[in-house]
Amino acid sequence: MTKADAVKIFGDVALLATSLGLGRHAIYMWPDDLPQASSDRVLGAAWKAGGDIAERARAFIQPEAQAA
Repeated sequence: MTKADAVKIFGDVALLATSLGLGRHAIYMWPDDLPQASSDRVLGAAWKAGGDIAERARAFIQPEAQAA
């Protein structure tokens, strides 16, 4: 997952940062390609947020993980 994908899931940097308990500046400092642990945190926060955010995150879940 890229940083741009993570922001797209949440709609903006501020909501992403708040959902992860971070400041906006921390998100801007992320690398363009997120490490797996960061991607997992983003998807977990999206799942917890529910609604449209969780639906947008669903596109980033690997098909083999959905089958389990």
